[in-house]
Amino acid sequence: MKAVISTIAPPLKSIGTEITLKWLYLKKIRTNPSLETISEIEMAKILVTGAKGQVGRSLQTLSALWPEWKFSFTDVQTLEITDKEAVEAFFDATPFDFCINAAGYTAVDQAESEPELAKAVNVEGPRVLADTCRQYGTTLLHISTDYVYH
Repeated sequence: MKAVISTIAPPLKSIGTEITLKWLYLKKIRTNPSLETISEIEMAKILVTGAKGQVGRSLQTLSALWPEWKFSFTDVQTLEITDKEAVEAFFDATPFDFCINAAGYTAVDQAESEPELAKAVNVEGPRVLADTCRQYGTTLLHISTDYVYH
């Protein structure tokens, strides 16, 4: 499996993003062990939330290196991840193979003055995505921070 990793992932600037994309490849290969090379992996549809954040922007830039996959990038204006009905409608319109949740409330200092919003984005949003992904058979990859919100 290590040989597959080294042959399918180009050198990337962001180690976290590199790991994310390698994980998606490995997930595809693991679910179909007969796959040997990148050319044998069918086009995957990938939803990326939090497209205006640091990880989301990195994934947008790097998506050009993966033309065989169709990326859909969203932010809070295009998909409110805390709204279950909106998320389900989005999945109804486009079924996804993978969902990378890079959305998050990251203004740590403001979290104390906006605890409800921080909790909604960092707790309820991922829960809605997890439930929806389970319902639609989509693999969810949640990216988070080491900060803890109460």
